[in-house]
Amino acid sequence: MLDYMQMTGSLRRPALRNALASLVCLIVLTPPAMAEMYKWVDENGNVHYTQERPPPGIKGDTIKPPPPVNSEAAEKQLESRQELLNEASEGRAKNAEEARLAAEDKTFNKENCRRARQSVGAYQIPNALVEQPDGSRKRYTEEERLKGLSEAEGRVKEFCK
Repeated sequence: MLDYMQMTGSLRRPALRNALASLVCLIVLTPPAMAEMYKWVDENGNVHYTQERPPPGIKGDTIKPPPPVNSEAAEKQLESRQELLNEASEGRAKNAEEARLAAEDKTFNKENCRRARQSVGAYQIPNALVEQPDGSRKRYTEEERLKGLSEAEGRVKEFCK
């Protein structure tokens, strides 16, 4: 009678050899992953793209695979494009902020221009009663009126461009 150890040892070795031989055959006989592609047009005018040669009597073109990609160069190119995109985005945000500030300045200047012209009109009338910020009215002396008129005209020049 055979011993258990002798039986299992003799079974393991041929099984291992068979498995390795099968693996080698699979590797050798497996077609390459980059199979050729063919493009051909059938009698109905339909374009076909296949990995099999076109039927006999139909002319087909072999499509060459694209060149391999250099992943490091592609990554660097992607990073540089991302930087350009970020810079453009920041530039657009800056331009939008500048446009918003310019619009605010324009509105501010327009309101100050209106008020300055109103002041000039008020100071041009001699001995007129001028309303004060607290709601009271005051009659300016000729010196105060001329000084106020000069200041109001300066504000018109500053804000009414």
